[in-house]
Amino acid sequence: MLTGGRALVADRLVSLERTIDSMNVQLRDVRWELGHAKAAPLPVRLWRNLVGGRSEQEYMSTVCNRNVRPNTKVVSHGSSRASR
Repeated sequence: MLTGGRALVADRLVSLERTIDSMNVQLRDVRWELGHAKAAPLPVRLWRNLVGGRSEQEYMSTVCNRNVRPNTKVVSHGSSRASR
């Protein structure tokens, strides 16, 4: 039974090592992409940030969500009607 447990632990360790290797490859790729990405000039980034980033539908959704007021009125439904 002890050797079966050790085999299970060894298999788990191998699995974790493969996962770490895979994540290291992904991390290396992301770092490479970040190092070689061309940044847009500051005025272009500001313009995109102010106006160009959203579609009309997304913009309207944001505006409407800001103006929605939740129903905060508290009503008790039980005793007030029965007493009248």
